[in-house]
Amino acid sequence: MAFRIKPESVYSSIRNSDPIGCHADEKLSLDKTSKSPGTVRDLAGKVSHHTGTVGDHAGVLRDHAGAVGDHTGTVGDHAGTVGDLAGTVGDHTGTVSDRAGTVSDRIQKVLFHGNGSYNLHPDLRNNDSFSQYGQDKYISNLFGSKRNGFFVEIGAYDGQFLSNTILLEMKNNWTGLLIEAIPHMFSLIASVNRNCYAINCCLGYTNTSLTFTIAGMISSADAVMTAQHRNRINRERSKNDKTYNKPVTVQCYSLLDVLSVIGTKKVDYFSLDVEGAELYILESIDWNQIDIDVFTIETDQHRDKIMSLMKDHGYKWLTHLTGDDIFSKHTG
Repeated sequence: MAFRIKPESVYSSIRNSDPIGCHADEKLSLDKTSKSPGTVRDLAGKVSHHTGTVGDHAGVLRDHAGAVGDHTGTVGDHAGTVGDLAGTVGDHTGTVSDRAGTVSDRIQKVLFHGNGSYNLHPDLRNNDSFSQYGQDKYISNLFGSKRNGFFVEIGAYDGQFLSNTILLEMKNNWTGLLIEAIPHMFSLIASVNRNCYAINCCLGYTNTSLTFTIAGMISSADAVMTAQHRNRINRERSKNDKTYNKPVTVQCYSLLDVLSVIGTKKVDYFSLDVEGAELYILESIDWNQIDIDVFTIETDQHRDKIMSLMKDHGYKWLTHLTGDDIFSKHTG
């Protein structure tokens, strides 16, 4: 996977957060690795007036900062082996060989695929619509008789209640990817056993993490939460504190990384409902590498910016369904 540097935005501080799920021996900081060699050079400088014979001072260097080679200046025990920390660093290029390879491995370990048994709640088994505002019916009509499509639903909740994608799956044999950041909600998705992939993570930038305030269906990431949504959470908390739990920190991956593990970069329908983090997720998408046809996006926050962003990426606005706006790239 090629790591990219995104332009600065209002969310740039989030991308630098320390990832969870990465072992200490997987992290590499150029600043940190430079400190130990710098110490060696400082100490070595004290004996630089000698003409190649390190003498007694070299023994001190070996005790404190590893062996200093006569010609190579190799850093030994104190600095640690760079290859052990983050893959082999090339002598001339300084490239890291292992870091990217571990991303797909971590995704594969947490990616789940149901068996299609559909263990739905009894009250939902005979539904002809599951969405909150009829989004699934609108999308189903938009795609007509299209079968075997691929969806992505972010903010999937429990995989059935208010789902925008389960109708397509059960009616027209679609499959896709459900993404849910809150761990206890993801366990419910797994128990439903839909015929699609599911992953417990937040979508954004790989090797970052976000901390979530747990507030039932309106749980949201602290770093991207608006004052408007924070006030809403506080109002709901005053009514029923039982839905509130301790904050959880969740590993993030990019959509491109997750889809690459699945083996597709084509998405027919993308449902995005993440309680105020919609703009952050849209900004993180690799638009030049992923082909997405239709979006439903909750836009009760950042609506003007979302409308502008979608237009900039070539999408036509189709309609507004209460809390969601619907966009399509192909209008014919």
